[in-house]
Parts: sequence; C-alpha cells; structure tokens
Amino acid sequence: MTFETSRSVLYLKRLVCIEHDNWDGTLASIREKGGKAGNDWVNNKESISSCWTYGKNAGDSNSNLIESVHSDVNREGVHCTLLGGLQKAQRFNTLKMNTLITYKNYGITLSYKTGHISKNVYSNLKHKANSQHRMLEGEDRKIECYNKKPPKSLNNLAKAKKAAIAKEQELLQEGRPEKRQKIKAELEKKQRAEGQALKAFEKQHTETTSLKKESGKVARIEYMMQ
Repeated sequence: MTFETSRSVLYLKRLVCIEHDNWDGTLASIREKGGKAGNDWVNNKESISSCWTYGKNAGDSNSNLIESVHSDVNREGVHCTLLGGLQKAQRFNTLKMNTLITYKNYGITLSYKTGHISKNVYSNLKHKANSQHRMLEGEDRKIECYNKKPPKSLNNLAKAKKAAIAKEQELLQEGRPEKRQKIKAELEKKQRAEGQALKAFEKQHTETTSLKKESGKVARIEYMMQ
C-alpha cells in the first residue's frame, strides 16, 4: 500500500466522528485525490444523508409539533457525519422526552406558546367577540346619526301635508265654479305630493327600525308624524 493510498484512507476515516473541524475541506480533498471514484463516493454519501448544509432558523416556526420536530432535527444535523447525525438524533429524542416529562410533572413548557388546542379555541372566540363588538359599534353610530336631527323625509311630509290642507281651505272658501275647478286640480297635485312624501318617510322609518343588532347603549329616538 502506497503512502498516497494511506492518506486517502485517512481522509475517509476522519469522517467517522461527531463533529469535524474541516468537513468541506476533507470532502474536497477526497474529490480531488480520489478521481472519479472519490467523486462518486462523496456524491453517494451526500445523496442518502439528511445532513444539509443549511439548517432551519432557531426556534419553533409554528405550533405544529410534527413540523417543529422536523425543523429541530434538520437544524441539529448541520455539519454532522452520518454517525454523528445518528447520535445527535438520539440525543434529540432524549431532549424531547425530558421536555414532555417536565411539562407533565411541573407544567413548564418549552416556550410561552404551548400550541395546545385550547389556546386556538380561545383565540378564535376572542376574534369572534371583537368582530361582533365592531359590528355593534357601527350600528350604534348609525342610530346616533339618525338621532341628531329629524329625518329630511319627515320635514318634507309635514310641508306637503300643510300645503294640501291649505289648498283644501282655499277650495272651501272659493265660490266661483271656474276657480274651484282650478283649485281642485292643484289640490289633487298637492295630495299626490303628500302621498309620495308619506311613502318616503315610511321607507326611511322602516330602514331605521330594522337596526335590531345595536348594543343597547344608544337609545333610538322615534320621530312620529304630526
């Protein structure tokens, strides 16, 4: 066995360790000195291993326990050999088991976010309550806007009714037939306007009284027809 062969074997044996001081440099030396066989050997080992160059960021990325475990395992395997990765995984299993035992015995979790289903239920209920509160506040603002001043339709109805009554009085006081005919036509026009104003008021009143989801903090003022 030549010296060069012994050095190549030494490179291979140095990879059987927990951590390596020059992992990338050793792989580069095997590729350079081993030729095609060395490159094929490195490519084969890299393809079947789970020890990627870049790991996940520190900390649980989400509340899903399985996804968090995968993230932790990938992070633990950075720069490890195949044997080192195996031993790291065993230590990781022990760590997770100790974490579960600590939570069971003392109620101490790994982080402030437990990921328990009760937390999700509480968050959903809180979100639903906030949405309902915002909706009720919007209904209250509509009632406040309605209460600030009498509806325009009520004022229009009062004017139309007053004008129709005035025409009726004028018709009663007029004795000339030709004049009465003209006043009667004007009265019918005023009465039609009163009817339209009444429909407009009833429509607005119905829309306002349909606000039945208010919080109860704001009282609705009922405007009555005179």
